[in-house]
Amino acid sequence: MSMTATLSVRVQKIVETIKKNMALVLLILVILVAAGLGYVYTRYTALTQDQSAVNQKKIAAVVEKVDKLIALPKDETPTLATVSNTTELSEQPFFKNARVGDQVLLYAVARKAYLYSPERNMLIEVVTLKTGE
Repeated sequence: MSMTATLSVRVQKIVETIKKNMALVLLILVILVAAGLGYVYTRYTALTQDQSAVNQKKIAAVVEKVDKLIALPKDETPTLATVSNTTELSEQPFFKNARVGDQVLLYAVARKAYLYSPERNMLIEVVTLKTGE
């Protein structure tokens, strides 16, 4: 057998081996990608659920503190907002005495808003919200 023929046979064997193993390599690659995507999805879901639970705990803690100062509506969960810039809000009477860090509990059904200062543990303002009716 000539040297070219021997080389050609070796190349053919290498190519056949690669072809046989290619399916296995692709299968392993698909499994790894699927596992990675599954991991990312479970971490994302856990983080978003954890954030929602954290927000609910924050609201519950603020409601508990404010409820000691004034009776709050019991039949709904309020929306909680934190004052971050008093200069933008100073023109509005509700925020006249607000400080950065103060919290607003907004009860949409009861149509009430409460401005609470956790720093001073003090209720600053309470308003009844007007509807567009």
